[in-house]
Amino acid sequence: MSDLFQSRKFLIFLVVLFAAAIYLGCVVSPPSLMDDVDAVQAQIAKTMLLSGDWVTARLDGVLYLEKAPLIYWLIAISYKFLVATDWVARLPVALSAIALGLLTAAFGMWAFSKRAGFYAGLCVST
Repeated sequence: MSDLFQSRKFLIFLVVLFAAAIYLGCVVSPPSLMDDVDAVQAQIAKTMLLSGDWVTARLDGVLYLEKAPLIYWLIAISYKFLVATDWVARLPVALSAIALGLLTAAFGMWAFSKRAGFYAGLCVST
């Protein structure tokens, strides 16, 4: 059993599993987009998808240039492949957070040690 916990792949799997339990569990937690930021991002992404204008973010026809468009693009792409619902709008953020935990763990294991990378991945995942 001790050899299993020394395996780099197993430790990275644990970090991804831990992050997925936190973030994917929270994707469906509130049944609607109650936060104004979530609702604004979802509406802008839906407008981008329906209008075909993937460059300029618009909210109710007004230019909305306060943030970088990457989050809107990711939500619009998820809308394109899945149904446009509230949990699909939260999915790109959750997957990005899981990927960040994975990247941190992998980099920490490469740069320092397996133990340091594992704990760094867990810390970033929370």
